[in-house]
Amino acid sequence: YLTPNPEVPSAMARIVEVAREAGAHLALATDPDADRLGLAAPAPDGTWRTFTGNQIAALVLAHGLERRGLAGRLSPRDYMIKTEVTTDLLRLQAEAAGIRCVGHLLVGFKYIGDVIASVKNTGGWRDLRADEENFVCAMEESHGVLTTAAIRDKDAAGGALWLAELASAEAAKGRTLWDRLYDLYRTHGVHGTALRSVIMEGSAGVQRIRAIQASLRADPPATVNGRKVLAYHDRQDPEGVFGPILSDTDRASRDVLVFSLEGGARLILRPSGTEPKNKSYLEMATPPLGPDASTADVEAALARLSTEAEALLDWWEVGLL
Repeated sequence: YLTPNPEVPSAMARIVEVAREAGAHLALATDPDADRLGLAAPAPDGTWRTFTGNQIAALVLAHGLERRGLAGRLSPRDYMIKTEVTTDLLRLQAEAAGIRCVGHLLVGFKYIGDVIASVKNTGGWRDLRADEENFVCAMEESHGVLTTAAIRDKDAAGGALWLAELASAEAAKGRTLWDRLYDLYRTHGVHGTALRSVIMEGSAGVQRIRAIQASLRADPPATVNGRKVLAYHDRQDPEGVFGPILSDTDRASRDVLVFSLEGGARLILRPSGTEPKNKSYLEMATPPLGPDASTADVEAALARLSTEAEALLDWWEVGLL
């Protein structure tokens, strides 16, 4: 699937090359309809690296909170929104700032738009009470961000502006966006995320995906690669957070299985809504490293989480096959 999508690091290769040659502080790119946002910047060692969608989301939220704080507009009624498969680092950032995180939404910006619309039209959403001006930002792990309640879909333009502002502020201190991200890891813990897709094409693939989901529902695993499953949630459960199934479309959107694992890991499985894939999302995190943690400490923790995540997903993928 060779698409011009900034989620794919290779799609960012040319813009990174141009930015490096120009001595730029960052490189930004979007897909053709300018809703997904890609970002790259020099790391502390001088090498250029691309950011994941989750890392972009953390930086966008950090800047949004700082902008409101500096303007004296940060309020306990403020809220940000994310989908369930998006990093939990955002929830920690929001809670530390004293605002609300709406964080268990299904995949798709339409669910984020529904929250924004409900707040505007009714003054709240479920137990959230807020006004339209209390919206800070919204994001999903697939490089989608939103910085204004005036739009009900992901929009790369607003996110790009905020990241450019943040990069400018960091550059004035002799720092890069990676330095800012590492500060978040020092404060809230290093969060490593990974995504694995098992491609299953054709009608046989559809049947296989359904069989996998049905099998896991019928007999959820007690352990995943040696980690005990501490909690399991089926988002199609009518007694769960989303209530009764409303339609076949609702059922398909809620075909999501969530496993909370020993050691603070979280594994989510769902079929893609647009491609012949079963997608596994994994997040692993450390405790906060503290302000004295060095860059080397942060990068060592990231490397360790990456190794552990890949091993767990290798085990999981073999189990699915």
